[in-house]
Amino acid sequence: MSTKRRSRDAQPFHRCTHTALSPKQEICGSDGYGNSRVHKYDPGGRLLLSWGEPGCDPGQSNLPHNVCCDADGWVHVADRENHRIQVFDGNGRYETQWNNLHRPSGIFMTQAKCPICYIGEIGPYMEVNRETPNLGPRIAIFDHQGKLIGRLARTPSAGTGPGQFISPHGIAFDLHGDIYVGEVGVTAWASNFPGKTATGAAAHAAEVRQGRSLEHGRECRGQYTDFPRNLDCHVALTQRKSVYCPRSPPNCRSVPGADVLECSRISQFAAPPHCSL
Repeated sequence: MSTKRRSRDAQPFHRCTHTALSPKQEICGSDGYGNSRVHKYDPGGRLLLSWGEPGCDPGQSNLPHNVCCDADGWVHVADRENHRIQVFDGNGRYETQWNNLHRPSGIFMTQAKCPICYIGEIGPYMEVNRETPNLGPRIAIFDHQGKLIGRLARTPSAGTGPGQFISPHGIAFDLHGDIYVGEVGVTAWASNFPGKTATGAAAHAAEVRQGRSLEHGRECRGQYTDFPRNLDCHVALTQRKSVYCPRSPPNCRSVPGADVLECSRISQFAAPPHCSL
């Protein structure tokens, strides 16, 4: 497959990155790694329109990596390598942009009268700026008008400890006000920690620092059960991939026969009340 970036007239798809539903159940897709486009389909899968082209001007993009729609049908696009969120109306017309972000890769907007937008920012990967503070990885919180409310981050930002991230790519929100963050951990690890290996010893050390241990879980031939509620991080037997167990799941399976010990987590934070900030 060619990785050459295509023109403003490029058709879907070329390494697309995400989809979102509009209030009319239309499907909006960010076509990011090969194209610099957004495509919109009706609920039956018929292409309605496409917009965007490579660049950094309004309406252009440099790796549109995620997308979400608000209650008015406006489309919010995480324009990752241009370090911004671009906002379009339902017809693909550029409206505004939110700046002062670092490589936004995940975006989620609550469905409310005054929605809150959660944005996963990934950190710098270059040798000259990899450990620069205040750039992520982290979670940014914006109101529906593009005003920064705050950020969820620790110092240092990158890591496997509570409140730290590797590469937050997917975000979801539940009715209890918890935020669920899905991360690209395997491929992003080397970019954050070149030359270092995520070993079982390091994962267990993270657990010990939190005052937890493997005794919080019970192993049963590749299966962990009986995790306490609100457990931010646990150690599970996995093979290449982490196993995510938010709160107290009835069943959390690892890969049978796995022999790699890793730390897995879903980061949960209390969300601010809507329209009261």
